[in-house]
Amino acid sequence: MAAAHATLRSRGIKVALTTGFDDDVAYPLLESLSWGVGSGTESTVDSVVATSDVSEGRPASCLIHRTMEKTGVHDVRKILAAGDTGVDVQAGRNAGRVQWVF
Repeated sequence: MAAAHATLRSRGIKVALTTGFDDDVAYPLLESLSWGVGSGTESTVDSVVATSDVSEGRPASCLIHRTMEKTGVHDVRKILAAGDTGVDVQAGRNAGRVQWVF
């Protein structure tokens, strides 16, 4: 997964992670995977948005919209989301026109 993220990021595509975990769980988990967060080349993802960063979790669109704010993406049509639950898909629908990989 990290190699795929590196390839995308090398092509100027921002990679972000949304999670149903609070940040006090999400960041230690990412650290245990050696996944860095930030814009540097040593980072695995550009941004992480946890449920503790927003007012509502999935299926509300808050996680996706906050991710767009943090990464500077202004057009929801440029978002490709990947998820493994129906709630993930519903969050994308609630955010507007989000492309999905399931």
